Amino acid sequence: MKTHFNIAILLFLIGIMGLPSATSNCADEYTGTYHSLYKADISHPCPNPYTYAEYNLYGGANADFDLYVLDTWNNTWYKSTTTDYNEYVKVPIHCGYSHQAYVWTYSGSGTWRVCSPQVSFGEGFSRIADSDSAPDITITTSTISHQPSAGGIEGRWKLTFDWDCDGSSNDDELIFYDDGTFGDDTTLREGEWTKNGQSIRWEHDEDPNALYRGSIFGLYMSGTMSTGDGQHGCWTARKED
Repeated sequence: MKTHFNIAILLFLIGIMGLPSATSNCADEYTGTYHSLYKADISHPCPNPYTYAEYNLYGGANADFDLYVLDTWNNTWYKSTTTDYNEYVKVPIHCGYSHQAYVWTYSGSGTWRVCSPQVSFGEGFSRIADSDSAPDITITTSTISHQPSAGGIEGRWKLTFDWDCDGSSNDDELIFYDDGTFGDDTTLREGEWTKNGQSIRWEHDEDPNALYRGSIFGLYMSGTMSTGDGQHGCWTARKED
């Protein structure tokens, strides 16, 4: 009998307080009307403990909202494929490169809110337009000349590296040659590189024999580096030619 009483009290408290939410960081609640378009700029400072950001849109039953996120690291669009009132998008985080989150009202009107446990929404969303087309179509069309194209590793890359991932970064230029070696303008050969699918690694010949590992997307790369004496860091790179 006591067990049933405890369960009743628990259900009563849940009814008052609600279930705990897994998404603790939320933007304000907004009202979207037919074809309204909202945008939020979301920064990712370095270092960043997260690899991905999970965006959840919670919409009312009287409208159909679409959630889009642009990753400025490689100008790639991510869109929810959910057909319910709620939307979900998982987007890679590259520290120092912002996300641009868009909410477009496909039909109807009503309230919505976007939450994510990995990011802070700062100033939140601003209504920027009324558009009869989705934001990835609208914006990509106007900036298509700036989209990165797939290319080989060979050539010059601007490397930004940060030992200890503490925000104190430096820049360098690397030249990757088609014989599997790399160097710069002063040292023709500093070590060797290999590529396997979307993965890249290169290692310096001289002490401390820094080893760089990462992933490639078109004209962009990012990853981590380490040395045999225990140093670790983060890096990003962009192709220059």
